[in-house]
Amino acid sequence: MTRNQTRIHRCVLLPALLAAACRCGGGDSAADADAEGGCTFASCDLECRAAGRCYGSCSGGTCRCSTSCGDVDADAGHDDAALDDGATDDAGGAEDGEVVIERREGASPGVACRKVPSPSPDSTTQKDGQGARIVFTPVLPASYVPLVSYDWSSASARILDDLSDLPGISGTVRLAESPSLEYPRVAYGVGFFESRTRSVSWLVVLDIESGEKRIISEIAGDLDRGASAFADVQLRYPWLGWRELGEMPGVPDATYVWDAYAQNLETGQEMTLERRTPVKAFDLLGATAVASAGVIYEVDVVTDDLVQISSTPPSNGIWDGVITPDWIAWLDQRNRPECTRTSPCDTEIWGFDRRTRMEVPLVASPGMHGPDLDGEGEWLAYADQRDDPNPHEALDRRQNIYALHLPTMTEIRVEDWPGYQMKPRVYRGVDEWRVLLVEEVSYLPAAMDLWDCSLPDL
Repeated sequence: MTRNQTRIHRCVLLPALLAAACRCGGGDSAADADAEGGCTFASCDLECRAAGRCYGSCSGGTCRCSTSCGDVDADAGHDDAALDDGATDDAGGAEDGEVVIERREGASPGVACRKVPSPSPDSTTQKDGQGARIVFTPVLPASYVPLVSYDWSSASARILDDLSDLPGISGTVRLAESPSLEYPRVAYGVGFFESRTRSVSWLVVLDIESGEKRIISEIAGDLDRGASAFADVQLRYPWLGWRELGEMPGVPDATYVWDAYAQNLETGQEMTLERRTPVKAFDLLGATAVASAGVIYEVDVVTDDLVQISSTPPSNGIWDGVITPDWIAWLDQRNRPECTRTSPCDTEIWGFDRRTRMEVPLVASPGMHGPDLDGEGEWLAYADQRDDPNPHEALDRRQNIYALHLPTMTEIRVEDWPGYQMKPRVYRGVDEWRVLLVEEVSYLPAAMDLWDCSLPDL
């Protein structure tokens, strides 16, 4: 692959784009910190939206918000669509910068959900959390997808990376993807379309406190062969794991395949599965990883050793392996071999007990379990279609989120909302386990809300 094989650590100090709790009414200036540090359209727009107001202007280093969304002036080069306030409904009636959070009850006792305030009505499925902090990627009108943080404890939003250091090519789409938060660091992929036919991507570790931005890997690719991308980024300091897709060195016409890597950020030691087996999913806990490649592998990233732990022969019916302290779990169609990963049906969740070294089914009730799975600490969380009118195949737009408490093997239903919920992400909150999930508000045009739900103390 075209990669930064020497791992040159370029450091870039980002401006502190902190959007403090906005006390600005119609046309009032934002916090002094923003005036001193300067502002951009993105940082000011985010600050105003988080406070239930609209972008007014950003001039002279000062962000100004407005309560009259139809009367504000936009910066040059930004459409009026950028003024639409995705938080208006939730923040109606809020005063003095207060953000009213929309809340819903979950489907099981002990589950309560709150919607993450976003500067856009269309958040992507990329997100992570730790403690009171959430990181995610909203889709903003200026054709870019920055990395944003929301802190529940202070009710404040912050742009962690506005992607302003990417090459300024008009019309390109810039995006941050697959964030993994381990405070004070966050790791994520960054990419943009260099031209109509070529893309460039970087793997980044950002120190949230200092703003130091460290480039771990750089790849490029042609769009007709898969572009370039980073996925399954997992920060478990000092180890960082990820998958990447890009060009193969010396093979100009080769089809791209996903390879998996891990690097010790302190020593530079690196593990690679490059060309050994195409990896469809990758997860990391400490110095142990799990790789999904037709079978499930347990990987020691220190010794670079692979051990197959799933008993089935290689197939397209096993995917999305995740690792927790006691279990490795994955989605499995061994009992429906006529189905595939791209056309799943009646998928079960299987697990490998890391203590007994035994493989067992974890969720094998009737219905389609998956096609999304995540795990952290005591919990697995997964998309599930057992409550759909057609529960056996992933064919329509009805789906809910379930969770399994591994120490007690207790399964709960996280939410019973109508429509399509997807992409759960389990994280350790403040003295509790929580799960982030995406609600599809509209398929066309695309609109998604990000929800943060508590998991019960079992």
